[in-house]
Amino acid sequence: MNLWYLRHMARKKFTTTLEEDSIKSVKKLAIDLDKSVNDLFEEAIEYLLKSTTPKRSQRSNQPVRYTTTSKEINHEYTRRISRQP
Repeated sequence: MNLWYLRHMARKKFTTTLEEDSIKSVKKLAIDLDKSVNDLFEEAIEYLLKSTTPKRSQRSNQPVRYTTTSKEINHEYTRRISRQP
């Protein structure tokens, strides 16, 4: 994680619910990568936000549509972290 980011961005608590198997898998991955679960979530969210390109709709009141699917993001993120030392 970028140190500048940690010092200059306000942090705010965010909670959610996940399937139990997903939680166990993320915890195991965090141990394998010697990172915290929070760091993994932050990396995944940053990657998601960077890798999706919004398509602007013709009408401004329509929701933004993204060109990247969640399966593509999951595959790419898994590929990226598996290459890390």
